[in-house]
Amino acid sequence: MGCQMERKKISKEMLGDSQALRKLREHLVKVAKAKTTVLLRGESGTGKELVAKAIHELSPRAKQPFIKVNCAALTETLLE
Repeated sequence: MGCQMERKKISKEMLGDSQALRKLREHLVKVAKAKTTVLLRGESGTGKELVAKAIHELSPRAKQPFIKVNCAALTETLLE
């Protein structure tokens, strides 16, 4: 996928043109191409799900379902 198309996919959801947001977009493209697990941490309302969706949409797995998991809602027994 070309860099221009990647930017368009991200920019549909993430609005703004600050230096920090431009850097985040660059990182998202790199992370999405990697075969790795990503853990997103942050305060409530900071856009973790938005970032997760962007990574998914840019990844080779984009045609697969996006499944969100709220780890805070999981009980200790489920985690084992």
